[in-house]
Amino acid sequence: MNIYNSESKFLASKLYLSFLIKGLTMDLKILEKTENKELRREAREALTGKWGLAVGTLIIFFIITAGVGFIRPEIVGSVISLLISGAMSVGLCYFSLAISRSDNPKLQLIFYGFKKFGTSLGVYLLMLIFILLWALIGIVPGVIGIILLRNPSLLFAGQIVIVISFIGLIPAIIAAYAYSQSYFIIADNNIGPFKAICRSITIMKGNKWKFFWLNLSFIWWAILSVITLCIGFLWLVPYMVVTMAKFYDDIKDR
Repeated sequence: MNIYNSESKFLASKLYLSFLIKGLTMDLKILEKTENKELRREAREALTGKWGLAVGTLIIFFIITAGVGFIRPEIVGSVISLLISGAMSVGLCYFSLAISRSDNPKLQLIFYGFKKFGTSLGVYLLMLIFILLWALIGIVPGVIGIILLRNPSLLFAGQIVIVISFIGLIPAIIAAYAYSQSYFIIADNNIGPFKAICRSITIMKGNKWKFFWLNLSFIWWAILSVITLCIGFLWLVPYMVVTMAKFYDDIKDR
């Protein structure tokens, strides 16, 4: 009996020690992450001497992605937009990584996603479907709330349901952050769309909050860009996408 108790205590101590070591290892990995301000500094450094190329490439990117919306009939434009959005997004990530890594960036790299057209389209559609499914948690109560608001006697109940619907959208936002590295992963690897999303979920564990603050850190630059009649976005968007490429490189080997 004493031997059994001793073995149990030994196993419990071993498990606790293993858990403690694992926790400390995870904490060390978190401490090893590059600070957001350093990622922004590295992005500015990578863009030095390449601002003209980055701005020009982003203009071409937006002309193409926004231009298809003007194609008539409208349904044709919508279908083309659906088909090319994934490939263009992968291409933009590939171009951003080239600048970030000083790896001979060229304008034509934004079309790289068309070399992986099926994969790019697949990941775009899967992300769209998954995020929409998560959003239903908030959309369904929202629809019910709108119906209730039409009845004066159920006004308060409708308001409560509307508030619940907004809270219900949080999982969709979290999911979008979890999937956010999928385009970078496809641009950087030979991998299928579903595996790319799974990989993104993995490397974003413990990094979603950091990514949120990284995005939020550009808010003042965005406000300033609006004040300049949106001209500032010509420099802000390249700055942001290269910073996101730096973020990806910082977490990709988890």
